[in-house]
Parts: sequence; C-alpha cells; structure tokens
Amino acid sequence: MEQKLNLKEVLLREGVILAAIPVVAYYSAYQYNAGYFDVFGAPAELISVDITTFVVFGSVLLGISIILYNALSLLWAVITDLPQKKSWKQLVLSSILFFLILWILFFLLYDDWHKTSLISLAFLLSFIAFYFAILYKVFPQWLLVGILCVSLLTGISRGVGHYQARTQKEYAVITSLRNTFVIRKIGDYFLCSTYDGNSHTFSKSLRLLPIKDNGLDLEYKDIGPLHPLK
Repeated sequence: MEQKLNLKEVLLREGVILAAIPVVAYYSAYQYNAGYFDVFGAPAELISVDITTFVVFGSVLLGISIILYNALSLLWAVITDLPQKKSWKQLVLSSILFFLILWILFFLLYDDWHKTSLISLAFLLSFIAFYFAILYKVFPQWLLVGILCVSLLTGISRGVGHYQARTQKEYAVITSLRNTFVIRKIGDYFLCSTYDGNSHTFSKSLRLLPIKDNGLDLEYKDIGPLHPLK
C-alpha cells in the first residue's frame, strides 16, 4: 500500500532544515543587499554577500526556525483548507486580512504607499490564483506554497534592506575626501557617494575607492538618515 507523503514529517527532519538554512540565509542576505543598494542607486552587479551578513541572516533564521515552521504550517493549512470548504465568504475575508497584513508590513519597510499597494496587490492576486489552482488541482499544493513563501521571503528581505538604508544614521566617512561616505565595502574597494550634511541628502553618483592604495582616513559619523538628492 502506497503511503502518502506527510509534509510535517519532511519539514521536521533535522537534516533537511539544517541543509536549507545556509541556502535560505545566502538568498535572504543577497535580497537584503539588493534592497539596500536600490535606495542608493547602486548596480546589482556590485552586490557581494560578505561573511558577516551571511552569518547574521543564518543565525536569525536558525533562531526563528520554529516560528517560521509554524507560520509555514499555518499558511499551508489556510491555503489548502479554503478550497475544500468552497466558502466564498471565507475566501473574501481571508483575502482582505492577507492583504491588510502584507500592506502594513511592507509599508513599515518601504514607507511608500504606492509601492506597498502594488506589492500587496501582487501577493493578493497570487493568493487568489493559488486558491483556484488548488481547487481545480492544476498544480501540486507544495509547489504553490513554495512559490508563495519564496516570494514573501524575497519581498521581506528586500524590504529590510530598504528600511535599513532609509533609517541608518551612522556611516563611515572618509575624512580625507570632502563629504564622502561609505555605502558598502566590496572586496578591496569602498563603494562611496557624497552627502550634504545640512539637507541630509546624498548623490547617486557613485565611486569605487581602493582601500589599500592611499591609506584612507575614516571616521564614524552621525550624518543620517540620508535621502536621495532630487
């Protein structure tokens, strides 16, 4: 007799969880940097996940793995249970609640109601599409939930990077160069831009400065939060 695959038994296997954490941590760290770079107008080609960011995301994911597991289980139950009940009222209420939770979360991260609305609407449409896909058994359930979870992980990780860039106050400032601050260390280079201390704005004109050449003088200063110069 063929046994059905139990999702909980698979997810609870320590080996699967431990193997997935480094991959998810690296992906999350990359998306975090993508959101951070986006605020400063830096090209994604310069993104490099350093060991510090990787370890931080890995530690956080390891620490909240139980919470993540319960959240995924709840999300799985909600999505798979709705088509079985075939209740339009419950679908509408769940969709509204899903949209509001995402809207509040992404608004806190991006502080842009237009972008927040677009992202939340995209997830809402995906949620509804998954409902009908499960109802008519178009795709495997685990695949649909996996796509939604990866999309949420991407949006939240990018949002955290965006939030960090918007709210960061202290930066490493190169004192030997006029009003020049460090955005990120990329290998043997500093990705830099210039700022105006009075208006707390920065220029999207970027420079890569070699770290070892001239012995750059650095000082940690409170110059933020910084906003793009319009």
